[in-house]
Amino acid sequence: MKHLLLVIGLFIAALTIDAQPPDVDTINARLDTIQDPSQYCRVALDAGTQLRRYNQVESSIEIFNKALLTARDKDLLELEIAAIYEIANAIDMSGNTEEALHRLKEAIQKMNEVDYFRKGQVYKMMGRFYKKLESLDSAVHYLSKAESWYQTRPPKQRYYLWSLYDHWHSLYLQFGDLNKAKEYLDKAYSIVKKGDKRTDIAYVLNRLQGLSLKRADPEEYAYYNKAYYDIMPNSRKKMLSHGISPPEEFSVSQQINFFTQLLSENERLDFIQANFRIQQKLARLHINQANHLKAIQVLESINTSLGNKSDSLIILSMFQEAYAGLGQTGKALLALQKVVQLKDELNDEKEVQQLLELEKKYRTAQKEQELALAQVREEAQEAELVRTRKQRNAYIMTAVFLILLLGLIGYLAFQNRKQNQLLQKQNHKVRQALKDKEILLREIHHRVKNNLQVVSSLLNLQSQYISDEEALKAILEGKNRVSSMALIHQNLYREDGLTSIDAQEYFISLIEGLLDSYQVDDEQIDLELKVDPIELDVETMIPLGLIANELISNVLKHAFLQKGEQNRLYFGLWEEDGSLKLEIRDNGVGMNPEEFFNSPNFGNKLIQAFQNKLQAEIKVENKQGSRILLQISKYKKAA
Repeated sequence: MKHLLLVIGLFIAALTIDAQPPDVDTINARLDTIQDPSQYCRVALDAGTQLRRYNQVESSIEIFNKALLTARDKDLLELEIAAIYEIANAIDMSGNTEEALHRLKEAIQKMNEVDYFRKGQVYKMMGRFYKKLESLDSAVHYLSKAESWYQTRPPKQRYYLWSLYDHWHSLYLQFGDLNKAKEYLDKAYSIVKKGDKRTDIAYVLNRLQGLSLKRADPEEYAYYNKAYYDIMPNSRKKMLSHGISPPEEFSVSQQINFFTQLLSENERLDFIQANFRIQQKLARLHINQANHLKAIQVLESINTSLGNKSDSLIILSMFQEAYAGLGQTGKALLALQKVVQLKDELNDEKEVQQLLELEKKYRTAQKEQELALAQVREEAQEAELVRTRKQRNAYIMTAVFLILLLGLIGYLAFQNRKQNQLLQKQNHKVRQALKDKEILLREIHHRVKNNLQVVSSLLNLQSQYISDEEALKAILEGKNRVSSMALIHQNLYREDGLTSIDAQEYFISLIEGLLDSYQVDDEQIDLELKVDPIELDVETMIPLGLIANELISNVLKHAFLQKGEQNRLYFGLWEEDGSLKLEIRDNGVGMNPEEFFNSPNFGNKLIQAFQNKLQAEIKVENKQGSRILLQISKYKKAA
C-alpha cells in the first residue's frame, strides 16, 4: 500500500493537503457512543489508521489498543489479530522494529486458531521486519509463507502477489544477487500488466529502471523507460524530463559508455524524446574529460526543438566551451554571442511578463470605469424619465383647464383622444428603454466575461513561471474562482433572461471545468450529478456557484488518497419544502465538521461569507466519507 500511495503522489504533481489531522478527543467521544463491539473495533481501527497517516503514532497506538482490548473481551478473534497487526505497524513507524516484530509474532500465534483473511499481509510484514533487522533467512521464510498463501487465494487477491515480489526483489538486492532481484521484478511486472492499473505499472517500471542502472544494462533501461513513457497520459508526457543519474559507483568512462549505448538503444526504439537530456549529460562529460571534439559531435546531434530557451542557453554555452577547448576562437566567440543574445531574449520575456501584469491592472481599472459609467448613464436615464413625467403632467393639467373652459362634452372627447395618444407614446418609450437596457446589460455581461477570462489566462500564464508549490496552488484556486464567475456572465449574455441562470447547465459546466483543472479523468472518479432544471436569479447563483466551486475543489484535492473507480463524488441540487438544497458527498477520507467550521484558510472564509449572504444553513457529516448539505430558505428564482 505504501508503494501504491507513493506512485499516486508522483502522478498527481506535488499535491499539498490542507486538511487537519483527526482529533483524538473527537475520536474518543465518538467511540463512547458506540454500543456494538464489532462496530466499535472497526471504527477504532479506521481512526487509528488515520492518525498514523498523519504521523501521530503514539495517539494511533492508544486507539488501536482500545480496539484490541474490546476484541479480546468479546472474543472477536479476527478483529484482535487486525488490532495487533496495526499496533505492530505503528510501533515499527516509531523506529522500534524489534518490538514491532515481537508484537506481530502474537498475531502469528492467533492465526493458528482461525483462517484469517489477511494472513498473507501478516506474513509479508514479518518478512519486511526481519529484512530491516538483517535477519535474511527469517525474511526468506516468511516471504515464502506469504507467497504460498497468496497462491491459494482467488484471482483478485492473487493480484497483490506483485507487491510481495517487489519485497523479494528488495531482499535479493540486500543479498547482492541482481539477477534474482530482476527475476522477481519481472514476475511483478507480468502481474501488473494484466491488472491494467496504471499506477502499479508505473511503480514497477520505475523499480525496473533503477535495477537496470545497477546492472549497467542500457538496453533494459531504454526498454523500460519507453514503456513508462507509453503508459503516461498525454497531459503528463510533456512534463517528463527523461533525466537519468547513473549509479555513484560508475566511473566517468563508464558513464560515457553507458550514455552512448543508451542513445543507440533509444534510437533503435524510435524513442528520441528521451535522448535530449542524455545528449546534454554526455556532452558535459566529454567536456569535463577535455574530449572537446566528441562533445561537439554530440551537441550537433541534439534536436533543440525538444527543449526550451533555457535548454538552448545550456547547449550554446557547452558549444562555446568545446570550441574554446579546441582553440577555435572564432566559433567560440560566435557561440558566446549567441549565448549573450539568448540571455537578452530571456530578459526581454521577463519584461513582457511585467507588461502583462501592468496590462492586467489597466484592464481592471478600465472595467471599473466602464461599470461606473454604465451606472451614471442609468441614473441619467432615470432622471430624464422623471423630468419627462413632470412635464407631461403639467401639459395634461393645462389641457384639462382649457378643455373645461370649452365645455364638458368637448373636454371629454379631447381628453379621451389625448390619453390614447400619450399611452401609445409611453408604451413605445418603455419598449425602447427596455430594449436599450437589455442591449446594455448584455454588453456589460459580455465585457465582464471577457475581462474575467483575461484574468484567468494571465493567472494560467503566471503559473508556468512559479516553482513554489504553495504559490502555484493559490494561483490555481484563484483561477478556478475567476472561471466560476466568468461562467455565470457567459450564460447571462447568451440567455434570453438577463438576470437568470439555468442551474443544471451551469453546474455541469462548472464541474467539468474543475475536473479538467485538477486533471481528473473518468477513470479516476465515479461522478454522479442530480441537478434539477431550476432557473435562478443571478443574486442567488453567484454566491451559490462560488460555494460549490470551493467545496468541489476541496473534494478533488483532499478527499481521495488514491485515484480509481472506487472514488465516488455526488453533486445534487433540488427544491424541497420551500427551500433550495445543495448536497455534495464523497467516499473519501472524510473531514472533521468542527475543523471545517473553524478552519482559518481562505476557501472556508469564502464559504462562510457567501453562506451568510444567502442566509443559508450548512451541515457537515463525516461518515464513510464527507457529506455537506446547504439549505437556502430565502432564494430568488428567475422572474
